[in-house]
Amino acid sequence: MTKRKKFEWRRSKTIEAEQSYCVELPQDILPLILHHISFLGYLSFRGVCRSWRLACLQFPVESLPTNQPPWLMFSNETSSETTRMLLDPLSKKIYSIEIPELCGVRCLAAGHGWLLLLSVRHSSLFFFNPFTKARIDVPFMDCFSVVTFSGPPSSPGCIIFGIGHVHHSSPNVVDIRICRRGDDKWTTKILFTSGFCNFTHAVFCGGFFYCLDCMGKMGIFSVVDDAWSDLDGPQVNDFDTLYLVESGGQIMYCFKKASKSSVGVFCLDGYSWVKVNHIQDRTLYLGRMSVSAHAAKGTKNVIAGVQTLYGSNLGGFRPQ
Repeated sequence: MTKRKKFEWRRSKTIEAEQSYCVELPQDILPLILHHISFLGYLSFRGVCRSWRLACLQFPVESLPTNQPPWLMFSNETSSETTRMLLDPLSKKIYSIEIPELCGVRCLAAGHGWLLLLSVRHSSLFFFNPFTKARIDVPFMDCFSVVTFSGPPSSPGCIIFGIGHVHHSSPNVVDIRICRRGDDKWTTKILFTSGFCNFTHAVFCGGFFYCLDCMGKMGIFSVVDDAWSDLDGPQVNDFDTLYLVESGGQIMYCFKKASKSSVGVFCLDGYSWVKVNHIQDRTLYLGRMSVSAHAAKGTKNVIAGVQTLYGSNLGGFRPQ
């Protein structure tokens, strides 16, 4: 038997083995199942057989129902450079995953199932999905105070938004960098403001990028008319960490004191901040690289903290 015939024989046996335990379902039923499946179920679904794996190609992981809590990615003291831990908030189980693509890169932002990674050594900036291994390259840019993106980079309307470092000699100038899906270079805009320190968080909501600096002041950039407006943050005393979160079309301003197991929350109402004492049926996930809010399942009115991707501080905090 020639090598080719041996290969064809093994291939046919593999296909027969897959078909022997694969449940034959109509092709139009498979997407309906994926619309109601959990993240862990998605991974198991994809490994059942070839036809189910092909169905997952038409239904990427970022298309899973948005009311599911995100898995939290972090490292610990024993993790290698390419090993990350994944925490399922519902089952509280921790899984490890090898991501060789993380070697020698820095994560600038995370969201919608994607990581925005920077390799200074190779002068490359790219999106990477750690579960599907998909990669989307974007024009290189390496000088950011903060960077975020409006949606999945696989979507046509995705916008990458960044702010350059604020210089003490010109605090009234904001250096905006924008790259849209399909652009071959970044667009830079120099805007004048009332003065900011370095920015720490940025989120997208309803056609605007909301940007928070290290002193709690916020800037708002309109994608439609390229206009910038300043907004003072709420009066907050004695804080260690600030976060900016988008939740259901609402901007939330969170602050935490390291010595306390509580987090303060304000919501933006027009151009005014309103103190929130109860986040009701939502869970906030706060991290250095990513923040998000989701409808809670089993746990309500809880804020979970994780230093996403590179930290190891896990914990739950009640709103104060």
